[in-house]
Amino acid sequence: MTNKDLYIFKYIIASDMKKIIAIGVFILFLVVAFTQSMTSQNLEIKSIKGCMKIDFFEQFPTEENLSKASLIDFPSTIYIAANSLEEYKIFENTLNLINPNLTTGYWPMFEKSYYISPFSYTYEIEKLIDELKQNNQEKKLKILLDLELPRNRLLWFKNVFSFHKNKQLIKQIFLQSESLNIEIYTSEYPAPFKSFQTFFQILGISYPLSSYPHKMIVMYYSKMIEIITPFLVNHIKKQIVHNYKLYGEDFHVAIGLTAKGFEDITEKYIISPEILDRDLGFLADNGIKNVTIFRLAGLNESYINVIKKYV
Repeated sequence: MTNKDLYIFKYIIASDMKKIIAIGVFILFLVVAFTQSMTSQNLEIKSIKGCMKIDFFEQFPTEENLSKASLIDFPSTIYIAANSLEEYKIFENTLNLINPNLTTGYWPMFEKSYYISPFSYTYEIEKLIDELKQNNQEKKLKILLDLELPRNRLLWFKNVFSFHKNKQLIKQIFLQSESLNIEIYTSEYPAPFKSFQTFFQILGISYPLSSYPHKMIVMYYSKMIEIITPFLVNHIKKQIVHNYKLYGEDFHVAIGLTAKGFEDITEKYIISPEILDRDLGFLADNGIKNVTIFRLAGLNESYINVIKKYV
């Protein structure tokens, strides 16, 4: 190899080394940028975990069940089931004596129809509207409309001819919310696909947020879903994340159960503190801050210790 050939070879090597070093520096820059990005995302997730708003349903507001409110030392709303606004105010007073730092919401339960839907008895929907019109308190009333199909399946057929009228009456509650001085929250089935949400709207157990002012609480009772329809779990979770991105703070999620519901069979759907942690973590990681737990009566120190990681 001549001196000229050696010079050319050294030049090529040096040139390639410059390229290699440049590429290395560029890759190092990407790694640092990615690490910083991941760190900022983790910080964002931690900040969400530290500022979640966690509320509770209470379906059976006995004094014993309401006494669990004494465990709550963070801002929270308790939705109290009652057959009338008058009865709700009695339960509200009881809760205020136990923990005056909490707010409450009226969860109307119909004596015959139980849940609110176009399949309910018309007179029960009209009665609810009348009592809301007569409510003269200055403070805006939080009200939870539990939009579910009747527990008594006979009503699906018995009240089918009242379906249209009942659906219009329910729409009135949304559209008159300002004049009624109420803030509406709805409790709704989770939709695994967008088509299901449309179907629920046709059935009158869901109403578009764009047309009917309210906040939607979707019931993501994970253990129940995993047992009954395990093949829909991931679809429901994806739809929850999609809906939050679409509706923002008007979209809430309910999780649980921490105590059984109306039916004894629901006892097998009670979640452990570990599952509660998992479900809250899923919501926190996706930026969903507003959560309601079913139900207050099941609250204990183990659940509270998990919840305090997120509020």
